[in-house]
Amino acid sequence: MINPSREKGLFFFLGIAKELQSARPDIPLLIVESRSSAASILKISGASALGNLRIMKATPRPREIYARTRITFVPSVCHETFGRVAVESALNGIPVLTSGRGALSEVIPSEFNLPIPERFTLFIDAMPTSAEVAPWLEAIIQLWDNDALALNAGATLQESAQRYRQEQVVERSFNTCEALVKKRKK
Repeated sequence: MINPSREKGLFFFLGIAKELQSARPDIPLLIVESRSSAASILKISGASALGNLRIMKATPRPREIYARTRITFVPSVCHETFGRVAVESALNGIPVLTSGRGALSEVIPSEFNLPIPERFTLFIDAMPTSAEVAPWLEAIIQLWDNDALALNAGATLQESAQRYRQEQVVERSFNTCEALVKKRKK
């Protein structure tokens, strides 16, 4: 999880971590510090007992993060305006699972958007139940255990995310501006 915070689904993420600790302690989970420090995260009830959590300091080189990432999950509880972490992961061929909230449902294909109950909002500091994280656990374990499935998911997402490559965005923006200028001259 990059930028662990309430709005990015920190409590839901920790619920997933807790269940994975029981079911599959061999699956490590990476938290990349940003707005929250490792110390503040580990103060959350039960988090310090999770042996599957790995903490990484923030870095200006995202490639360092993605080089260590096998699956990215973005359990945002806010209505995201874009979803840069999801798109960057996809562009790197990494399978991505998201809550589908806000623009996440637009930037990541629907088969990679998993449910988070509506009760999880910016104002709730509650851990999810086992049943609430079950679809996430199932998807994570399947992607972790099945290399062919993970490669296929990564390739599908990478293809879908091509429209967000810098060159593509710059070209579309330039063409849009050019068309507006031409229209104004008429």
